[in-house]
Amino acid sequence: SRFERQVLAALRPGDSERYELDPGRAGTLARSLRQAAEGPDGPAELERAVALVVALEGHLESPSAAERLRSLLEADGAAKAVLTERFAPDAARPRPRNPATPMQAPLHGSPGPAVLRFGQRGPGRR
Repeated sequence: SRFERQVLAALRPGDSERYELDPGRAGTLARSLRQAAEGPDGPAELERAVALVVALEGHLESPSAAERLRSLLEADGAAKAVLTERFAPDAARPRPRNPATPMQAPLHGSPGPAVLRFGQRGPGRR
């Protein structure tokens, strides 16, 4: 995807981390992200962006670059809407409620959703 290529081009060797995201390219990345989110392949392109966040946090050992990219994704309303729809657990999605059907809470000890809601911070994140 074009956005993915631009993110990769904006990465440079870091001082304290393996890579850092060039802050001078934030405007270009934000515009490209908006185009990606609103384009016909928006969900697929944004999934690639989330995969980059995960890679930067994990084996690329660049949590600051991951956080900067995550912030870009969260700041763009269109991207955030697409990602929330794509990654939100079924329980977090609004559903029409039939008043005749009683509400039921999940059972204690039942497995939770496999994917965190987009924008939710995991343990140890600021």
